[in-house]
Amino acid sequence: MAETALVKAVHSISEEETQAVGIMIQQAKSIVVSTQEQNLVAVAFHKAIGVEKKRIDTQRKSHTEPLDREKKQIMDSYRPFMETLEQAEKIVKTAIIGYAKEQQRLARDAQAKLDRIAEKAAQDERDRKALQERQWREKEEKLLAEGRVEEAAKAAAKADQRAEEAESVQVQNVLVAPPPKAAGVCFKKTCKARIINEMLIPREHCSPDQRKLDKFAGDTNGTIVVPGVVFYFEDSMSRTRG
Repeated sequence: MAETALVKAVHSISEEETQAVGIMIQQAKSIVVSTQEQNLVAVAFHKAIGVEKKRIDTQRKSHTEPLDREKKQIMDSYRPFMETLEQAEKIVKTAIIGYAKEQQRLARDAQAKLDRIAEKAAQDERDRKALQERQWREKEEKLLAEGRVEEAAKAAAKADQRAEEAESVQVQNVLVAPPPKAAGVCFKKTCKARIINEMLIPREHCSPDQRKLDKFAGDTNGTIVVPGVVFYFEDSMSRTRG
């Protein structure tokens, strides 16, 4: 049906109309306005262009408006279904994301617990080695006091060894397996911005609103000064009934 309407619309434009529009644009390009007589001719030609433009537009609307109405009816008939399905999709999506976030939280908590256990185990081993070092130091001092130098040196070596072992104790981390992924979906993190105080936003992150400035200029006729803005007047023209 859309193809038929398109063909009908194309065929409704006659060759004479195409030629007439082509002539008009050529005449417009050749217009020179340097005298009052030429100005009157230009005004009359401008009016003729407007009349032809309105006629062509009316002809266009005779083809497009029925299609627009039909499209609107189709869109309106499908809209409740699409909105309901989008709502359902959003509900399920929220539930899936919520579950994934909870699993990630549980994994983080489990990892933190294992890290604490590993750190404690490492610290316990360091303390054990440090205790052994103190015991060997005490034995060294006792042996020296008894004059048993050779045995005291061996005790000192044992103490040094325990000290080195205590320093070299590493935390044996155990990694928690990541939450299982569901086939057919993927997750990604997108960084976004939330404005909490507009006054603190740096200028490079702000954009002037041209439409508001233009409206302010029209409302005040440019009589109120706005820092960083210059108001100016721009000439325009419209046709009258005369």
